[in-house]
Amino acid sequence: MKTAMFSRNSTALWDKLRGEYVLNRAQLEVLAAGLEARDRAMECRARIDAEGLTVENQRGDLRPHPLLSVERDSRAAFVHALQRLGLHLPAE
Repeated sequence: MKTAMFSRNSTALWDKLRGEYVLNRAQLEVLAAGLEARDRAMECRARIDAEGLTVENQRGDLRPHPLLSVERDSRAAFVHALQRLGLHLPAE
């Protein structure tokens, strides 16, 4: 499985978890999906940090940034993948 699809941080986490746990192919697919979700959450966080928690709609009303829900769901997907695999993030 190629790790080039992950960010540098997620690639490092992939390598670390693969070194600490023995995972079969199906488990590696779950881990890959979780790390992709983690990267998506991090991308959303970067945009939210740059653009702010709220955005103006066409009428000028402030609304929550639309990526907030994507970030939340992506973080949840990452945590769910780790839980499903019974993995624990290594202490840094």
